[in-house]
Amino acid sequence: AASEAVMSELREQFRMEEPAPEKDGLLGQLLGGAGDQQAILDALAQRYGISLYGPHYSIIIVSLNLPSGIRKQQLLPKDSELLQYAALNIINELMGEEWNHVIFSSDDQEVTVMIQWDGKKAEEINVDKINQLDMIGRSLHFNLHKYLRLSCVVGISQILKGTEFLTTLKEQARRALLRHADHPDHYVFYYGDFDWSRYAAQEPTADELNAQNNVIVDRAKSYIDHNYAQKGLTLHEVAQRNHVSPNYLSYLFKKKTGFNLWEYVIKLRMEESRRLLTTTDLRRYEISEQVGYESPEHFSKIFKKYFGMSPSELKK
Repeated sequence: AASEAVMSELREQFRMEEPAPEKDGLLGQLLGGAGDQQAILDALAQRYGISLYGPHYSIIIVSLNLPSGIRKQQLLPKDSELLQYAALNIINELMGEEWNHVIFSSDDQEVTVMIQWDGKKAEEINVDKINQLDMIGRSLHFNLHKYLRLSCVVGISQILKGTEFLTTLKEQARRALLRHADHPDHYVFYYGDFDWSRYAAQEPTADELNAQNNVIVDRAKSYIDHNYAQKGLTLHEVAQRNHVSPNYLSYLFKKKTGFNLWEYVIKLRMEESRRLLTTTDLRRYEISEQVGYESPEHFSKIFKKYFGMSPSELKK
């Protein structure tokens, strides 16, 4: 009954359009490296108005799981198509006009998104590209779960230049997806978060991945220990220093230390500010400055929330 209610709601909300298996097939061939690449590009442009001029590309693969309470055998073929179509609609709407993208059904349980940037746009996002892709992945996961109850997994490739690397990008996104087996409580994976050069051609073992993750957390913790009092310190900066996405670093840090990363920064700042209050004659604004806060008022607000009393009350 629950599954029928879910599907009834989806049928009401989404109306299936005519499928375009040829278009999806051509895009699948292009990413799979099959056939004459230029002929496929020409066909996509002439028949479907899809112009892949890049020259910079990234691939996102969204692996769809059924809504909670629904088993695959309960679904009719049309219902399975409807779920995928609904996911396509939501992803397409989320990407909107902000991203120059092509989206298609790459499998009965997958949706593939190809994003392209021209040279100028790629330069603009170069420093922040990991954060941009990471943000897209988290948005896709959140909204598919919110509107379709799909607990999907998202695999994200790096950005490479040239259509000749589309197959490589697809494989990167797929390899990123496989990391969900090692981290079943995490759902967005960026290929660049894993130091693949450290491993042989085969997939890394659980011990190898665990060792790599420990190194990432240890380096992040050491960097924070030495720089927590730096004004303007951000999660993105710590992640960039570790060459991983903020999303993955936050996940690993919490898993390995038990602390949310920014909670750990605040903990160090508060402990140091308490030490300075009780052992020196520094004024509030001086202590605020020394532990990394721009505003004494903001410092006092955080302090009171953390210790349950104001700096002056603790001093007394």
